[in-house]
Parts: sequence; structure tokens; C-alpha cells
Amino acid sequence: MLPFLRFFLIGAIVLAVIYGVLWLVLRERRRDILEDDWETQGKGSPRDTWVNRRLAVFNQRRSRLLPIVVFGLPVCLVLWIIYMTNFR
Repeated sequence: MLPFLRFFLIGAIVLAVIYGVLWLVLRERRRDILEDDWETQGKGSPRDTWVNRRLAVFNQRRSRLLPIVVFGLPVCLVLWIIYMTNFR
């Protein structure tokens, strides 16, 4: 039981680090894209306000999808591998 708990703890830490890095990278990439879009579409309002308003919508969508992909997919994959090796 102890090896399983150690595996679970290390896996949770690794997945949390991956989640944090992906969150920061995706936010910065989206901000760069929105700043480029502001030059062509949003000249009527201040750049930071325009970018932050559209970035908030992106953050809501990402906050639902990213944890599912980062945490859910690997856990399901490990459970499937355990099932296939032990019960098949």
C-alpha cells in the first residue's frame, strides 16, 4: 500500500507542476495573440482593458478543460493500464 501512496503523491506533484506550467504558457500565448488582434480590431478602447476582457473569457473556458486534460487523462490511462495488466 505504501508504494501506491508514494506513486500517487509523486504523480500528483508532477501533474500539478505540469498544470501550472501549461496554465502560464497558454495564458501568455493567448495574451500575445490578443495584443496582436487589438492592433487590428480594438483601437477604440485601451489595450489592457480590451485584452483583459477577452482573456477573462478564455480563462473561464480553459479553467474547465485544462484540469480534465492534465489530471483526468493520465489517471484514466494509468487505471486502464492497471486493469489491462491485472484482469485480462
